[in-house]
Amino acid sequence: MHKSDFQPIFLLFTFLIFGYFNLHCQSVNPTSDKKIHQYIIENGMSLIGKPYKAGTLESEGTERLTYFDDAFDCVTFVEYVLAKSKIQAMDNQSNFESNLTNLRYRDGVINGYGSRLHYFTEWILQNCTQNHLEDLTKSIGGIPYIKTINFISKNKSKYPKLRDDDAVQNIKTSERRLKNHKWFYIPKKSLSKVQHRIQDGDIIAFTTPISGLDIVHTGFAKWVNGKLCLLHASETEKKVVLTSLSLEEYIMPNKNQSGIIVVRCLK
Repeated sequence: MHKSDFQPIFLLFTFLIFGYFNLHCQSVNPTSDKKIHQYIIENGMSLIGKPYKAGTLESEGTERLTYFDDAFDCVTFVEYVLAKSKIQAMDNQSNFESNLTNLRYRDGVINGYGSRLHYFTEWILQNCTQNHLEDLTKSIGGIPYIKTINFISKNKSKYPKLRDDDAVQNIKTSERRLKNHKWFYIPKKSLSKVQHRIQDGDIIAFTTPISGLDIVHTGFAKWVNGKLCLLHASETEKKVVLTSLSLEEYIMPNKNQSGIIVVRCLK
């Protein structure tokens, strides 16, 4: 065999080796340069039109991880979208159910009804402490949000599973934890001054003047043609929607909404 006969074989061998390593690297390394807020918006928008359904977590029996992909309330919508987006942003190096468990339960452990983060402010606090989220409210112009949060313990009759003494104690522990944390909010009259600092995919939590209650609604921020809107599971419209109104127009006439807390997903 002449020396020249080896050249095509060598080139073929080189091509196959290069192709293997190139394919292997693509399967290990992220192929998308998308940020998590982009996945949040894509996943949230894909659910537009899905029905609003309250009480999907209040099942009978032992507390367990429950979720649906075809019906949501405002909180389960936010949780579902975040848990799914984390998988994509981390190049499938995470698990949907473990992501959801970590978002929803205290320290990521399911241990009865009281282990669920029933107050959305505690949900925010835990996920900020774990560096999954960042509370931007103070840094973008928020003022102190001062109130005693004890709605659940004061209204036990509204929560059938609070017949369990351990669950009641967990709730009271949550309330003490929230009391010891300094909260900030952006009053709705000030929203126009700071909204330019809110980005697509930021979590918007609506504060309230209702006694003992921290948050009454939540969703995601989305800019549309220069207008800040809300992507959320709407109880009023009975489905997931992107508001046609601006966030300011949406919140101003609502007497049960006093302002907002703004939280950004970090990873």
